[in-house]
Amino acid sequence: MVLPCLSIFFFLPLTQVFAITTNPTLTSSKTFKASPTLPPTPTIVPITPSAFNYQVRPTVFDFTTSPGSTLNEEVKLFNNSTSSNILKIQIKRIDPNDTTGNIHLSNFPPGDDSAHWLKFNSYQVVTPPQQWTTVPFQITIPKDAAYGYYWAIVFSTEPPGLHQTGASLVGSVAVPILLVAQKGGVNYTASFTRFDTDQGFYEYPPVTFRMDFKNEGNVHLRPIGNIFIKDWQGKSVATLNINPSGGATLPGGTRTYTVDWDDSFITYETKMQNGQPVYNSSGIIEKTPVIHFNKLLDMRIGQYTATAILVVQTDQRDVPYQLTTTFFIFPWKIIAGVVIIALLILLGLTFSIRSLILSVRRIFAKK
Repeated sequence: MVLPCLSIFFFLPLTQVFAITTNPTLTSSKTFKASPTLPPTPTIVPITPSAFNYQVRPTVFDFTTSPGSTLNEEVKLFNNSTSSNILKIQIKRIDPNDTTGNIHLSNFPPGDDSAHWLKFNSYQVVTPPQQWTTVPFQITIPKDAAYGYYWAIVFSTEPPGLHQTGASLVGSVAVPILLVAQKGGVNYTASFTRFDTDQGFYEYPPVTFRMDFKNEGNVHLRPIGNIFIKDWQGKSVATLNINPSGGATLPGGTRTYTVDWDDSFITYETKMQNGQPVYNSSGIIEKTPVIHFNKLLDMRIGQYTATAILVVQTDQRDVPYQLTTTFFIFPWKIIAGVVIIALLILLGLTFSIRSLILSVRRIFAKK
């Protein structure tokens, strides 16, 4: 029996955090990025960022095919360094592990032989400097394969021969493979489990919306949608995009999406000094209010209602998911300042009027 491998997109020469982009369909494509969420695994193999410097084409493979078929593909790597490198090729499983989209590579668990579906002519490749190197490979899908399978082809440096200007080059790059074996019984079930803001009360925007989307099916899903914001009068004030890149959530994974709303006359922004953010004594980045005079009519105040609608495209129809939340914006410092100024003006007018009345009385009293 073939056990499906739950994974997602990974391309990581410099960082371990990323997002996958693609059209929200299950048709074959070779150029998209993904932002998965994956269950914990005890055998994590991290990708180490360093001077490792390669370009890879394509950055991801995305296939929809039939069980029993064979795919012949190739990866191209461009060595940006000035010396030849020897790269080792490995096949790893990418497991959902973090709701924010962090990626971890792991070895295949016992009983999962899907790694053997991928074959290379050699599992070492020499990459000359400043040249493209083509690495062909073949995927043979068994007849009993079904639903989603996800791997990463990992190219990593391997001593000796990894020296450039005396420094050892250590690093790796992974090219994900997303494969759906078409078969009856595809399950697109999902749930929209949370929609809220990081605070209930704000003095000034930005407002950060948080959404949890859980994939309860057996193929990866790419929800997209919008947040519709209305003020206390029911007037529509903003429409925001959710997951515009079509980031994927894997079977069994939960993806947390965040969207910021900062369209306002006054907003809190990171305090900068000499081009660097300023931290307080607790190590927290300081924020400072910034006035945007081109948005004078967009002063945010009062209660707001936000409705999030996510849509998942299946092979038959689009399935919508909807949640609503509320939050308050009250620029109390400005309001307090306006009130104090108004009181001072009122007191000044009262004093002036009283002085005028007393002066008039004195004049009439003398007469």
